[in-house]
Amino acid sequence: MSKMRKAFEIALLNLRLLFKDNTSLMMMIAIPLFMTMIMGLVWGRMGEDRLKVIIVDEDKSNYSSMFTDILKEDELLSVRKDNRKDAIEKVRESNVESAIIIPKDFRDKIKRGGGAKLKVVKLETSTRAFVVLEVVKGAINRIATNYYTANMSIDYLNKIGTTTDSKEESLWKKIFTAADENWKPEPPVRVIFENVVASEVRGKKTIAGGLSQGSLGFAVTFIGFSLVGNSATIMEDKIKRTLFRLLSTPTHKSSYIIGKILGSIFVGVFQCTILILVGRYLFGVRWGRDPLGLILLMGSYIICGTSMGIMLASLVKTIDQAHTITPVIMISMSMLGGCFWPIEVVPQYMQTIARFTPTGLTMKGLTDLIVRGLGFQTIILSSFILLGMSLIFFTLGIYFLRLE
Repeated sequence: MSKMRKAFEIALLNLRLLFKDNTSLMMMIAIPLFMTMIMGLVWGRMGEDRLKVIIVDEDKSNYSSMFTDILKEDELLSVRKDNRKDAIEKVRESNVESAIIIPKDFRDKIKRGGGAKLKVVKLETSTRAFVVLEVVKGAINRIATNYYTANMSIDYLNKIGTTTDSKEESLWKKIFTAADENWKPEPPVRVIFENVVASEVRGKKTIAGGLSQGSLGFAVTFIGFSLVGNSATIMEDKIKRTLFRLLSTPTHKSSYIIGKILGSIFVGVFQCTILILVGRYLFGVRWGRDPLGLILLMGSYIICGTSMGIMLASLVKTIDQAHTITPVIMISMSMLGGCFWPIEVVPQYMQTIARFTPTGLTMKGLTDLIVRGLGFQTIILSSFILLGMSLIFFTLGIYFLRLE
């Protein structure tokens, strides 16, 4: 019992030292989150941009202003005004989706009974501009509805003899404005789009992208950095003779080793929890799709990384070697394992190599579990292979490790 108590004390000491080291905390938490955002921008946008539209108002009337205001109300568009020449040039350069030109006779033709025309300038190859066309049609329908409402009202009032030519125009404007108010704050009838997932289960060919790839990949990478880097702390204890002083007390070697292992696991669980929670609630990655599978897979990876750190501590001779070798090992395994990019985009032989690395096994399991939604059964094999690797690494580490 006393040996286990000593082991827990050593593990908790590692945690306390970690929380006092701001540089280590930044490496564990801040940098992977920053890299996740960068990855999201590289592999996919963080969200759909509003479509940029330029209005060329050559009419400068109340009706053209009303049309412009209607477009500005739409959440899909980012609207600003410009002159005709510059607007067309910006469309050619693909700086905006389209330019909408309101001609000088827009107001007059509406007043005379219709026939007003708008020109929408877009690139021939643009597909997103069709969204702009639909919004423009909706704005035109709104104005046309107001127009017909005002005309019908005036015609009816004329028939019953309650209006005269002198006040007809003023009354027409009031009815038109009143009809338009019925569209605010929402139109009488509107369409609501609801996005649904076609299926929770995605095909094997579905790959991670954007923030999903970044959140999964950098979590695996930087958790591995922390776990494998545990070897440096063992070397520091040996070289600074902290270990010698510790073992001169009633502390057994097994308590030290178990304490280091527990400390590394505690750090891995802490880091993993933070990165998963931030990925889930800040970046919207579906980390919580299968909690039990996630716990088994990431737990196996944390144990594997800890064992690898013990093995590395048995092979290096100096602290500098440990600090040098750890980044080389982790970056190489991360690249081979598909942490920096979807493994499906690399040649087949590299995909085969990835199956024999802890990072590759973990990324495959996470992609199947979180991105493809294939369920708990898909990570069982990867988890057991990781645990098997852990046993090999730990056995080699204990065999070669010299604490004296």
